[in-house]
Amino acid sequence: MNLALITQFSWDYRFGFNALVNGLDYYENHLDVHCLYDDKSVPNDYLTQVSKSFPFKVVFYPLTDFLTKYPPYMTLPRWYFEYYKFKLALELSTSYDALMITDCDYLVLSNIDSFLEAVIGTKLLMIANNPQWTLHYNEANTEEYIRIATSEHNFFPVMSSPFICDGKQSVELFNDVWEMGKVQLEHLNSLTRVILLQNRTTDVVLLEGTLWCDPEYRYFLERTIIQDKRYICTPHDRLMMCHGRFWARDATERVIPNSILADRVRNNVTILCDEMSIINTNWKVKLT
Repeated sequence: MNLALITQFSWDYRFGFNALVNGLDYYENHLDVHCLYDDKSVPNDYLTQVSKSFPFKVVFYPLTDFLTKYPPYMTLPRWYFEYYKFKLALELSTSYDALMITDCDYLVLSNIDSFLEAVIGTKLLMIANNPQWTLHYNEANTEEYIRIATSEHNFFPVMSSPFICDGKQSVELFNDVWEMGKVQLEHLNSLTRVILLQNRTTDVVLLEGTLWCDPEYRYFLERTIIQDKRYICTPHDRLMMCHGRFWARDATERVIPNSILADRVRNNVTILCDEMSIINTNWKVKLT
């Protein structure tokens, strides 16, 4: 089976991208990586090092090439990266059995191959719920969850990252998200609205956001070792991925001092910052 991950990065986000590819390898994933990059900031020697360091392919695409091929609707750097990932997904849709689209500032914390394998040959759309919304993902059926959050609260109930699908079954969706970029800056809302407009809410499989995106608030996290590999766990399960700039100096200072969640968040962010440091300084491509 051919599996691929699509992401993007600029040199400001090098620690996030580096942790992403190191983590894929550390947990023995079998995903090729296809990455848009800011060719005005990322040095070529770093690209060469990454390309030669892993058993899976890491293919880089200069952002300037996409600016030429697909003239942008907006001139904001965030817009470029977020919507060009869907153009890259279109280009790769017939070359891979399943795709994951994700931001680069993600820790990979487990083997995730089986989730991509599960969508092959189906119209399933695996997306993490937004854990910051008050309605937990398992307290309503998927269609109700998405429609209530989007229509009544003008809030994105699912994250656009990570997003897993069979690319061959999602060509129309990729195209429509790109078209939505003409009028909608926020790509998270764009993906949700396209799912609604295409009547594809019943295709959505919600991944628990606490385990795939944002684990900082709901549980106390703990470290564990399983078969000589590091894992980070909630009381119920281990984390799969985690979103955040956990290399930033102020990452451990995000806690609201008077919040009743302060101790929990401080504990969790410290663990995640430590893991990002470890994976970036002790695995194949080292960044300090």
